[in-house]
Amino acid sequence: MTNIDDTIIEPDAEEGSEAVDKIRKLKIRLSACEEEKTINLFGWQRERADFVNYKRDVFAQIQTARETGARNAIEALMPVLESFEIALAHSPDDVGLNQVYSQMRQVLKAEGLEEVGVVGDEFDPSMHESVGIVNVAEKEKENIIHEIVSKGYKFLDRVIKPAKVKIGFRN
Repeated sequence: MTNIDDTIIEPDAEEGSEAVDKIRKLKIRLSACEEEKTINLFGWQRERADFVNYKRDVFAQIQTARETGARNAIEALMPVLESFEIALAHSPDDVGLNQVYSQMRQVLKAEGLEEVGVVGDEFDPSMHESVGIVNVAEKEKENIIHEIVSKGYKFLDRVIKPAKVKIGFRN
């Protein structure tokens, strides 16, 4: 890009002539236009960055609202899920009850609900609640889940109901 100040005025143009004055005025006007262009470009770039940030923030707010709504719905359905489990413990051969329970679990799993607490896993106080102990032999590891008293659940990596478990312990 050529700098305006580097432009050479023709040597045959006399200082103070109309042509030289016109060129100086054009240089001043061109300089003002370049300054305005730079200001407008920076303004556009700033607005573009603000818009990108706005879109990111709105997306995050929508995602948070969706997760909160799903979490609230799942937490409201937890007693129903537990009632199904109790009913199935009393009537394990009820095909209809099994189908409805299975369908409900699939829907909740698709939304992000996961079971926590598996026999044989190590006890984790952030996901499990110890409600009892089981005596274990010398060669067995302590702090291992031996029995699930009540299932636990997490939603999107956040425990919403800790599993109630019995863990191994040596006397």
